[in-house]
Amino acid sequence: MTERPLPAWSTFGREVRRLRAHAGLSLDQVAKHLSITPGMLSKIERATRQAKKDTATELDQFFRTEGAVLRRWAEATNATTGPDWFRQILRSEEQATEIRSWGPILCPGYLQVPEYARAVFRVGRPLDRPAHIERLVAGRVERYETLTGGEGPTLWAVLCETVLTRMVGGTEVMRKQLTRLADLSESGLVRIQVVPADTTDSPGNSGPFRLLTTSGGGTLLYSEGSGGGQVIDALPEIRRHTALFGELQGVALPPRASYDLIRKVRDGF
Repeated sequence: MTERPLPAWSTFGREVRRLRAHAGLSLDQVAKHLSITPGMLSKIERATRQAKKDTATELDQFFRTEGAVLRRWAEATNATTGPDWFRQILRSEEQATEIRSWGPILCPGYLQVPEYARAVFRVGRPLDRPAHIERLVAGRVERYETLTGGEGPTLWAVLCETVLTRMVGGTEVMRKQLTRLADLSESGLVRIQVVPADTTDSPGNSGPFRLLTTSGGGTLLYSEGSGGGQVIDALPEIRRHTALFGELQGVALPPRASYDLIRKVRDGF
């Protein structure tokens, strides 16, 4: 089975490969000076395996980078670790059989094209370095591929019409994002419904959220905010948001009419 790259470790792997190529050395030649095999070194370079700190230290000493390799290792480790709520939501998504999401402002992260995600991160995280932004974008690309793959969960997305018209990243980016939504809707991979912007007293004014149903039949609520997210397993809140999602579906356009609206907005950019 083909091993999938770990986005957080791609920069570290490329740097190790660059150092080795610059020195004109093979995997075998470098691995002789390390406590890992040539095969493991290859996996680290291809970012299909994380590097241990001992290995990063050995690489730093061998290539005499004066701490540069260790700094790259620390950046990858920090990106992999992330906050507890984010790790929990990723694990829950992987185990989910169904994901229902409400997006009142932006396209849900797991459905974003790279250009749209990059624009969102650049505006929302002005203090982050470009390399960190790119790791976040790579993470969203991986989540999209995982969740929309053949073995992925059933996906339901209800969006406010303003998500379709709010300019993010420029006209070309919006065309790409809306094309993805239209293609996902037409293919049936994601059941998408749009709530008209002029809906009076929209049920979704409280903010974006996701409901994740696991294979065991349980449901988790993921509530998003500007400072991060919160995973909630309290039954009263799950019941309330389940009812709320049903209300949103009730005021939203049917899937076919939503598809037509997405294409109409896309063609207007």
